[in-house]
Amino acid sequence: MAPDEETQLTIGEVAALTGIKPGRIRHYEAMGLVSPAYRQNGYRCFGAAEVIRLLYIDLLRSSGLGLPAIGRSVAAESGDLRSVLARHAAVLRAERDRFDQVLEVVERAIAGTEVDVSDNAVIERLAKAQQNSLGTFGRLARPLTPEAEVSIRQLLVDVWSVPVPHLFGQMRLPEPITDFLEQLLRADGHEVLFERLHHLADRIVELGAGTDALPAAHQLGIDWIRTQLADPPGPDVRRVLRDVGPAVADLPVIREGFLLWAEALSPAAAEAFRAMSAEAKRLRVGVIGALVIPPSAAGFSAQGAVPEVPPV
Repeated sequence: MAPDEETQLTIGEVAALTGIKPGRIRHYEAMGLVSPAYRQNGYRCFGAAEVIRLLYIDLLRSSGLGLPAIGRSVAAESGDLRSVLARHAAVLRAERDRFDQVLEVVERAIAGTEVDVSDNAVIERLAKAQQNSLGTFGRLARPLTPEAEVSIRQLLVDVWSVPVPHLFGQMRLPEPITDFLEQLLRADGHEVLFERLHHLADRIVELGAGTDALPAAHQLGIDWIRTQLADPPGPDVRRVLRDVGPAVADLPVIREGFLLWAEALSPAAAEAFRAMSAEAKRLRVGVIGALVIPPSAAGFSAQGAVPEVPPV
Protein backbone atom coordinates (compact mmCIF):
# COMPACT_ATOMS: atom_id res chain seq x y z
CA MET A 1 0.00 0.00 0.00
CA ALA A 2 1.36 3.45 -0.85
CA PRO A 3 2.23 5.53 2.22
CA ASP A 4 -0.21 8.23 3.31
CA GLU A 5 1.65 11.27 2.06
CA GLU A 6 -0.12 13.55 4.54
CA THR A 7 1.59 11.74 7.43
CA GLN A 8 5.02 11.58 5.81
CA LEU A 9 7.86 14.09 6.09
CA THR A 10 10.32 15.07 3.37
CA ILE A 11 14.03 14.78 4.02
CA GLY A 12 14.22 18.55 4.48
CA GLU A 13 11.44 18.48 7.05
CA VAL A 14 13.14 15.60 8.90
CA ALA A 15 16.41 17.53 8.90
CA ALA A 16 14.70 20.62 10.32
CA LEU A 17 12.90 18.53 12.94
CA THR A 18 15.86 16.44 14.11
CA GLY A 19 18.88 18.59 13.31
CA ILE A 20 20.37 15.73 11.27
CA LYS A 21 21.66 17.10 7.98
CA PRO A 22 20.16 15.72 4.75
CA GLY A 23 23.55 14.46 3.57
CA ARG A 24 23.93 12.39 6.73
CA ILE A 25 20.41 11.00 6.37
CA ARG A 26 21.19 9.96 2.79
CA HIS A 27 24.39 8.31 4.03
CA TYR A 28 22.43 6.35 6.65
CA GLU A 29 20.04 5.24 3.91
CA ALA A 30 22.93 4.17 1.64
CA MET A 31 24.22 1.99 4.48
CA GLY A 32 20.80 0.38 4.91
CA LEU A 33 20.24 1.87 8.36
CA VAL A 34 16.98 3.59 7.38
CA SER A 35 14.50 2.79 4.60
CA PRO A 36 12.33 5.77 3.68
CA ALA A 37 9.42 5.37 1.32
CA TYR A 38 9.43 7.15 -2.04
CA ARG A 39 6.64 9.25 -3.47
CA GLN A 40 5.65 9.12 -7.12
CA ASN A 41 7.72 12.24 -7.75
CA GLY A 42 10.82 10.38 -6.48
CA TYR A 43 11.09 12.29 -3.20
CA ARG A 44 11.91 10.43 0.01
CA CYS A 45 9.30 10.48 2.73
CA PHE A 46 9.69 9.48 6.37
CA GLY A 47 7.11 8.30 8.87
CA ALA A 48 7.33 8.46 12.65
CA ALA A 49 9.10 5.09 12.93
CA GLU A 50 11.88 6.16 10.56
CA VAL A 51 12.29 9.50 12.35
CA ILE A 52 12.67 7.66 15.66
CA ARG A 53 15.19 5.31 14.06
CA LEU A 54 17.19 8.29 12.76
CA LEU A 55 17.28 9.80 16.25
CA TYR A 56 18.37 6.43 17.67
CA ILE A 57 21.19 6.12 15.11
CA ASP A 58 22.40 9.66 15.64
CA LEU A 59 22.37 9.27 19.42
CA LEU A 60 24.54 6.15 19.23
CA ARG A 61 26.84 7.81 16.73
CA SER A 62 27.29 10.82 19.01
CA SER A 63 28.51 8.40 21.70
CA GLY A 64 31.29 7.31 19.36
CA LEU A 65 29.75 4.04 18.17
CA GLY A 66 30.71 3.15 14.61
CA LEU A 67 28.06 2.84 11.91
CA PRO A 68 28.73 -0.90 11.29
CA ALA A 69 28.04 -1.61 14.98
CA ILE A 70 24.98 0.63 14.89
CA GLY A 71 23.81 -1.30 11.85
CA ARG A 72 24.10 -4.58 13.74
CA SER A 73 22.04 -3.12 16.57
CA VAL A 74 19.38 -1.76 14.21
CA ALA A 75 19.13 -5.06 12.32
CA ALA A 76 19.03 -7.28 15.42
CA GLU A 77 16.06 -8.10 17.54
CA SER A 78 15.31 -6.05 20.64
CA GLY A 79 17.85 -6.62 23.38
CA ASP A 80 20.97 -6.75 21.23
CA LEU A 81 21.78 -3.13 22.04
CA ARG A 82 23.22 -4.26 25.37
CA SER A 83 25.82 -6.50 23.71
CA VAL A 84 26.65 -3.82 21.12
CA LEU A 85 27.17 -1.26 23.88
CA ALA A 86 29.27 -3.73 25.88
CA ARG A 87 31.67 -4.05 22.95
CA HIS A 88 31.64 -0.28 22.51
CA ALA A 89 32.41 0.21 26.20
CA ALA A 90 35.55 -1.90 25.78
CA VAL A 91 36.61 0.31 22.88
CA LEU A 92 35.96 3.47 24.90
CA ARG A 93 37.98 2.15 27.83
CA ALA A 94 40.88 1.37 25.50
CA GLU A 95 40.64 4.88 24.02
CA ARG A 96 40.53 6.38 27.52
CA ASP A 97 43.68 4.48 28.46
CA ARG A 98 45.38 5.72 25.29
CA PHE A 99 44.44 9.34 26.00
CA ASP A 100 45.71 8.95 29.57
CA GLN A 101 49.05 7.80 28.17
CA VAL A 102 49.18 10.74 25.77
CA LEU A 103 48.35 13.18 28.56
CA GLU A 104 51.09 11.70 30.74
CA VAL A 105 53.67 12.14 27.96
CA VAL A 106 52.56 15.73 27.33
CA GLU A 107 52.64 16.69 31.03
CA ARG A 108 56.06 15.10 31.60
CA ALA A 109 57.45 16.87 28.53
CA ILE A 110 56.07 20.24 29.74
CA ALA A 111 57.47 19.66 33.23
CA GLY A 112 60.82 18.55 31.83
CA THR A 113 60.86 15.41 33.98
CA GLU A 114 61.91 13.11 31.12
CA VAL A 115 65.56 12.09 30.99
CA ASP A 116 65.57 13.17 27.34
CA VAL A 117 63.17 16.02 26.52
CA SER A 118 64.53 16.77 23.04
CA ASP A 119 61.93 17.37 20.33
CA ASN A 120 62.65 14.02 18.66
CA ALA A 121 62.33 12.10 21.93
CA VAL A 122 59.02 13.78 22.78
CA ILE A 123 57.65 13.13 19.28
CA GLU A 124 58.67 9.47 19.56
CA ARG A 125 56.94 9.06 22.92
CA LEU A 126 53.82 10.87 21.71
CA ALA A 127 53.64 8.66 18.62
CA LYS A 128 53.99 5.51 20.69
CA ALA A 129 51.31 6.66 23.14
CA GLN A 130 48.90 7.48 20.30
CA GLN A 131 49.15 4.11 18.61
CA ASN A 132 46.61 1.30 18.71
CA SER A 133 48.42 -1.99 18.33
CA LEU A 134 50.53 -1.82 15.16
CA GLY A 135 53.53 0.27 16.12
CA THR A 136 55.11 2.06 13.16
CA PHE A 137 52.79 0.23 10.76
CA GLY A 138 49.89 2.53 11.64
CA ARG A 139 47.07 3.19 14.08
CA LEU A 140 43.94 1.06 13.97
CA ALA A 141 40.52 2.69 13.75
CA ARG A 142 39.45 0.62 16.75
CA PRO A 143 41.38 -1.59 19.16
CA LEU A 144 41.70 -5.30 18.56
CA THR A 145 40.01 -7.74 20.93
CA PRO A 146 42.23 -8.57 23.94
CA GLU A 147 43.06 -12.02 22.49
CA ALA A 148 44.03 -10.56 19.11
CA GLU A 149 46.00 -7.79 20.81
CA VAL A 150 48.13 -10.36 22.64
CA SER A 151 48.71 -12.30 19.42
CA ILE A 152 49.65 -9.27 17.32
CA ARG A 153 52.11 -8.08 19.94
CA GLN A 154 53.75 -11.49 20.14
CA LEU A 155 53.90 -11.85 16.36
CA LEU A 156 54.50 -8.32 15.19
CA VAL A 157 54.90 -5.30 17.41
CA ASP A 158 57.15 -6.37 20.27
CA VAL A 159 59.59 -8.50 18.25
CA TRP A 160 60.05 -6.38 15.11
CA SER A 161 62.44 -3.49 15.02
CA VAL A 162 62.40 -1.56 11.76
CA PRO A 163 63.98 1.90 11.40
CA VAL A 164 60.82 3.68 10.22
CA PRO A 165 59.97 7.11 11.69
CA HIS A 166 57.57 6.73 14.60
CA LEU A 167 55.23 9.27 13.05
CA PHE A 168 54.18 6.57 10.60
CA GLY A 169 52.43 5.06 13.60
CA GLN A 170 49.91 7.90 13.21
CA MET A 171 48.78 6.68 9.80
CA ARG A 172 45.09 5.91 10.21
CA LEU A 173 44.18 2.34 9.29
CA PRO A 174 40.46 1.99 8.39
CA GLU A 175 38.17 -0.36 10.29
CA PRO A 176 38.23 -3.10 7.59
CA ILE A 177 41.91 -3.61 8.43
CA THR A 178 41.00 -4.34 12.05
CA ASP A 179 38.40 -6.87 10.88
CA PHE A 180 40.95 -8.43 8.51
CA LEU A 181 43.54 -8.79 11.28
CA GLU A 182 40.97 -10.24 13.68
CA GLN A 183 40.08 -12.97 11.18
CA LEU A 184 43.69 -13.60 10.21
CA LEU A 185 44.77 -13.99 13.83
CA ARG A 186 42.00 -16.54 14.43
CA ALA A 187 43.06 -18.63 11.42
CA ASP A 188 45.08 -21.80 12.07
CA GLY A 189 48.58 -21.40 10.72
CA HIS A 190 48.80 -17.61 10.97
CA GLU A 191 51.98 -17.92 13.06
CA VAL A 192 53.81 -19.40 10.07
CA LEU A 193 52.72 -16.49 7.87
CA PHE A 194 53.90 -13.89 10.38
CA GLU A 195 57.21 -15.71 10.81
CA ARG A 196 57.72 -15.49 7.04
CA LEU A 197 56.92 -11.77 7.10
CA HIS A 198 59.33 -11.30 9.98
CA HIS A 199 62.08 -13.05 8.01
CA LEU A 200 61.28 -10.91 4.96
CA ALA A 201 61.59 -7.71 7.03
CA ASP A 202 64.96 -8.85 8.40
CA ARG A 203 66.24 -9.54 4.88
CA ILE A 204 65.11 -6.14 3.64
CA VAL A 205 66.76 -4.35 6.56
CA GLU A 206 69.98 -6.31 5.96
CA LEU A 207 70.13 -4.99 2.40
CA GLY A 208 71.04 -1.57 3.70
CA ALA A 209 70.20 1.81 2.23
CA GLY A 210 72.77 2.15 -0.56
CA THR A 211 71.85 2.19 -4.25
CA ASP A 212 74.03 -0.89 -4.75
CA ALA A 213 71.34 -2.85 -2.84
CA LEU A 214 68.60 -2.09 -5.37
CA PRO A 215 69.21 -5.08 -7.72
CA ALA A 216 69.19 -7.52 -4.78
CA ALA A 217 66.07 -5.84 -3.40
CA HIS A 218 64.35 -6.17 -6.76
CA GLN A 219 65.14 -9.88 -6.95
CA LEU A 220 64.05 -10.35 -3.34
CA GLY A 221 60.62 -8.94 -4.16
CA ILE A 222 60.23 -11.24 -7.17
CA ASP A 223 61.40 -14.28 -5.24
CA TRP A 224 59.02 -13.51 -2.38
CA ILE A 225 55.93 -13.55 -4.61
CA ARG A 226 56.99 -16.72 -6.40
CA THR A 227 57.78 -18.50 -3.13
CA GLN A 228 54.41 -17.63 -1.57
CA LEU A 229 52.66 -19.02 -4.65
CA ALA A 230 54.75 -22.18 -4.71
CA ASP A 231 54.43 -22.73 -0.94
CA PRO A 232 51.22 -20.98 0.17
CA PRO A 233 50.08 -20.63 3.80
CA GLY A 234 47.62 -23.07 5.35
CA PRO A 235 43.99 -23.41 4.21
CA ASP A 236 42.50 -21.28 6.98
CA VAL A 237 44.88 -18.40 6.22
CA ARG A 238 44.19 -18.76 2.49
CA ARG A 239 40.45 -18.57 3.18
CA VAL A 240 40.83 -15.25 5.02
CA LEU A 241 43.07 -13.87 2.29
CA ARG A 242 40.56 -14.97 -0.35
CA ASP A 243 37.43 -13.76 1.43
CA VAL A 244 38.59 -10.49 2.98
CA GLY A 245 41.83 -9.68 1.18
CA PRO A 246 40.57 -8.11 -2.08
CA ALA A 247 38.55 -5.39 -0.32
CA VAL A 248 41.45 -4.55 2.00
CA ALA A 249 43.97 -4.52 -0.85
CA ASP A 250 41.99 -1.77 -2.56
CA LEU A 251 42.21 0.65 0.38
CA PRO A 252 44.41 3.70 -0.36
CA VAL A 253 46.39 3.15 2.84
CA ILE A 254 47.42 -0.23 1.43
CA ARG A 255 47.85 0.78 -2.22
CA GLU A 256 49.85 3.97 -1.60
CA GLY A 257 50.55 4.00 2.13
CA PHE A 258 52.52 0.77 2.22
CA LEU A 259 54.96 2.02 -0.43
CA LEU A 260 55.41 5.30 1.44
CA TRP A 261 56.17 3.29 4.57
CA ALA A 262 58.75 1.24 2.65
CA GLU A 263 60.36 4.39 1.20
CA ALA A 264 60.73 5.71 4.74
CA LEU A 265 62.57 2.50 5.61
CA SER A 266 65.05 2.60 2.71
CA PRO A 267 65.25 2.83 -1.10
CA ALA A 268 65.93 -0.92 -1.11
CA ALA A 269 62.71 -1.62 0.82
CA ALA A 270 60.73 0.50 -1.64
CA GLU A 271 62.32 -1.33 -4.58
CA ALA A 272 61.48 -4.71 -3.04
CA PHE A 273 57.82 -3.76 -2.68
CA ARG A 274 57.68 -2.30 -6.19
CA ALA A 275 59.08 -5.58 -7.49
CA MET A 276 56.47 -7.53 -5.50
CA SER A 277 53.69 -5.43 -6.99
CA ALA A 278 55.02 -5.79 -10.53
CA GLU A 279 55.56 -9.55 -10.22
CA ALA A 280 52.10 -10.05 -8.70
CA LYS A 281 50.58 -8.07 -11.56
CA ARG A 282 52.55 -10.13 -14.10
CA LEU A 283 51.33 -13.37 -12.53
CA ARG A 284 47.81 -11.94 -12.18
CA VAL A 285 47.46 -12.24 -8.42
CA GLY A 286 46.54 -9.65 -5.82
CA VAL A 287 48.69 -8.48 -2.92
CA ILE A 288 48.07 -6.74 0.39
CA GLY A 289 51.45 -5.17 1.00
CA ALA A 290 53.50 -8.38 0.99
CA LEU A 291 50.58 -10.78 1.50
CA VAL A 292 49.64 -12.71 -1.63
CA ILE A 293 45.92 -13.22 -2.25
CA PRO A 294 45.22 -16.76 -3.51
CA PRO A 295 44.58 -16.64 -7.27
CA SER A 296 41.09 -18.10 -7.20
CA ALA A 297 39.68 -15.02 -5.45
CA ALA A 298 41.96 -12.27 -6.69
CA GLY A 299 39.28 -11.03 -9.06
CA PHE A 300 40.84 -12.27 -12.29
CA SER A 301 39.33 -14.34 -15.07
CA ALA A 302 39.83 -18.07 -15.47
CA GLN A 303 41.91 -17.32 -18.54
CA GLY A 304 44.29 -15.41 -16.26
CA ALA A 305 45.21 -18.44 -14.18
CA VAL A 306 48.48 -18.21 -12.32
CA PRO A 307 51.29 -20.16 -13.98
CA GLU A 308 53.15 -22.74 -11.97
CA VAL A 309 56.25 -21.31 -10.34
CA PRO A 310 59.09 -23.28 -8.79
CA PRO A 311 60.18 -22.73 -5.19
CA VAL A 312 63.03 -20.27 -4.77
